[in-house]
Amino acid sequence: MSSPVTARPQIRDLSSGTSLPELRKEPITKQQLVRYAGASGDFNLIHTDDETARQVGLEGVIAHGMLSMAFLGQYLCWLSGPESVRRFEVR
Repeated sequence: MSSPVTARPQIRDLSSGTSLPELRKEPITKQQLVRYAGASGDFNLIHTDDETARQVGLEGVIAHGMLSMAFLGQYLCWLSGPESVRRFEVR
């Protein structure tokens, strides 16, 4: 699993406007997208088929929105410690 390249900041030292370290991930593969589609039940072809994605105006396949949110959740757990993340919701 990839992780930020810098040391984890202390939560107590953060305030509004503080720049946070990047979360660096390996490029997402088509295999990951297909596996995520199976796990999530989201089989929309814009996530797994380049031609379908292009037909709807995209440059190619795109990652599932909730996969991106999973990466954000991973980052938040890294940043604050998994014991600090009790609930994580999006709309």
